[in-house]
Amino acid sequence: MATKLLLLGLLINLLIVKDAQSVGVCYGRNGNDLPSERDVVSLYQNNGITKMRIYDPHQLTLEALRGTNIELMIGVPNDALQSLNDPNAANTWVRDNVQNYPDVNFKYIAVGNEVDPNNENSQYVGFLLPAIQNVYNAVRAANLGDQIKVSTATYTGLLGSSSPPSNGAFKDNVQGFIEPIIRFLAQNNLPMLANIYPYFSDPGRNLPYALFTATQPVVNDNGRQYSNLFDAILDAHYAAQAGWASAEGVMASKLLLLGLLINLLIVKDAQAVGVCYGRNGDGLPSERDVVSLYQRNGITRMRIYDPHQPTLEALRGTNIELMIGVPNDALQSLNDQNNANTWVRDNIQRYSNVRFRYIAVGNEVDPNNGNSRYVQYVLPAMRNIHTAVRNAGLGNQIKVSTATYTGLLGKSFPPSDGAFNDNVRGFIQPIIQFLAQNNLPMLANIYPYFSDPGSNLPYALFTAPGTVVRDNNNGLQYSNLFDAILDAHYAAQARLGGPNVEIVVSESGWPSSGGPVATVQNAGTYYRNLIAHVRGTNGTPLKRGRSIETYLFAMFDENRKPGNEVERHFGLFTPGQQPKYGQLSFN
Repeated sequence: MATKLLLLGLLINLLIVKDAQSVGVCYGRNGNDLPSERDVVSLYQNNGITKMRIYDPHQLTLEALRGTNIELMIGVPNDALQSLNDPNAANTWVRDNVQNYPDVNFKYIAVGNEVDPNNENSQYVGFLLPAIQNVYNAVRAANLGDQIKVSTATYTGLLGSSSPPSNGAFKDNVQGFIEPIIRFLAQNNLPMLANIYPYFSDPGRNLPYALFTATQPVVNDNGRQYSNLFDAILDAHYAAQAGWASAEGVMASKLLLLGLLINLLIVKDAQAVGVCYGRNGDGLPSERDVVSLYQRNGITRMRIYDPHQPTLEALRGTNIELMIGVPNDALQSLNDQNNANTWVRDNIQRYSNVRFRYIAVGNEVDPNNGNSRYVQYVLPAMRNIHTAVRNAGLGNQIKVSTATYTGLLGKSFPPSDGAFNDNVRGFIQPIIQFLAQNNLPMLANIYPYFSDPGSNLPYALFTAPGTVVRDNNNGLQYSNLFDAILDAHYAAQARLGGPNVEIVVSESGWPSSGGPVATVQNAGTYYRNLIAHVRGTNGTPLKRGRSIETYLFAMFDENRKPGNEVERHFGLFTPGQQPKYGQLSFN
């Protein structure tokens, strides 16, 4: 039992660390002589504030936010809730206040604020959940469900008990109002919003406890110690959501709370699947048509391999998250900090309304392949680009890394023995250490197809009925080759000082022609099963309980791509924009 509890605590800690957040600031306008909306937005940017909450769809504020990449929580005022009980009105609200601003980075819609059967907002209680449901449906109908989360803002006044935190419970006459809202949020993987104010919880009794300055725990809740009031209030909210209906006693409530925390954090980390967009083919659609194809198919993340200006122009205002590449032949020039600054200025800052997510500095550079001449330039280029991104005030939005591949490994079986080639270690270890020091991910191109899949095709295609490989070093069991390769990469990184460096799968795919077991049927099976696997929350046997951010290779076949014939047949769509494998569900 102690081991299980320790494991639960470890999971929670890992997920909280992985989900580290920047801090937002609420922007209210109920005052005299406030700055103009554009000056306010500039003030946010000048102070590195990347998240904003507003309480109504104020058009001047929305206009000022265009192209800034500031993440926005927008509110639906309480007096608008009744009208939004009409689905048509909700559709209009989303159209006018969200869709009309495609270059504003909406993150949440807060439908109502502090609605409570016991306060002056009690007249809105009956309208709240229908309004949440209708706005949620309108957001999904607009194909924005993966970008924008719909919820409502609660507050501590709804709680009848908050001390000790594990006894947190909603007031009796609040439960009938709040329970259906909690169930709706849980069913749709949506967060609860809560306004938390230690100031309004009698802080004068113990001011250090309220101000985070207590030097030791102040409250002991059945072994869980609290040294600040903020945490105690927040955990009381969690307990109320998780355990208000439980009569199993304190221990049952605490275990339910642990389960809720884990589920909430895993859901929050669920990943959309991206698709790589290469252009090395004949007869491909225009860049704008390609972007429209992404949008029609609900593909919300893209990887490109160079800063191609027509593609960047087509992405303006689309909210598609972008991994942009620095080609290998540009690495040497970026060893000069001035050149790196210029690169970021010309290809990132100039496109303020493009949602950059990663910069991949180099692709598959390896001392043992045709890219060996670039080895010495990768890390200095990464450092300079990282510095330029930070100097541009974009360090919280854009992560800098490099794209590796399985060819760098000298050993990958069993997965726990994963290790880099001897002559690769001197190249890759400083990169891993740089990523670890700066909380940056490693990018890795993972292709089960190139790992002799013919020897066990079901293992490679995610169709094996059970365990195929058991790693005798740690007892972990593998039913698919993708997980085994990815865990081998994790093991190799850990040996060189990067046990906590996250891996983003920057490419994975299966060819439909040109080689052994390269068929349309096998490729379709691989893509469908890969999408389902990485979007789930099982993770890999080594890295349980998390989805795997993955980019499928690739959008189109590329008939001009050099190398073996098989390299030209990884496309998901034909040049005529027709799906090769039926309708895949990317998100």
